Amino acid sequence: MQIKSGVEQAICILVMLATQHHGDAVTSDTISERLDVSPSFLKKIMRMLVVKNIITSTSGKNGGFQLAKDVDDIDLLEVFEAIEGVNPFLKTTNLVQHIFSDQGTAAVGETIMKQAFANAERSYRAELANYSLGVLLRETFRVDNLQQFDWNGARRT
Repeated sequence: MQIKSGVEQAICILVMLATQHHGDAVTSDTISERLDVSPSFLKKIMRMLVVKNIITSTSGKNGGFQLAKDVDDIDLLEVFEAIEGVNPFLKTTNLVQHIFSDQGTAAVGETIMKQAFANAERSYRAELANYSLGVLLRETFRVDNLQQFDWNGARRT
């Protein structure tokens, strides 16, 4: 399974918004420039985050994007599902039934295979749910209180 690059971009967007000075809005142009990614693709990612109520969007002179909730209330599963969706990892087409003439055996084998993937998926999703954006940031910076930046005024170095 390969996770889309949009998940990484979404996490980076959230990191910038979480560390923005005074929680001020950050423009998509600022984020796009800082991450050195396509503005149009970034806006699609940000739209997905808005739709899932992870971030908010404000238009106008001082507009931009902000977190919709506290960093400890945003878990990595929520971010993953905002970008990747919630469909099961495995989608079968009953292809195994073309191999065996004994359809009962084929059905049992397919059920076991589906269960293995379902169990793995549950574990995967549960692990992502264990990490909030706040935990991720505090462990990364090894601090209790997050450092704040003025991303709108910062220049890339």
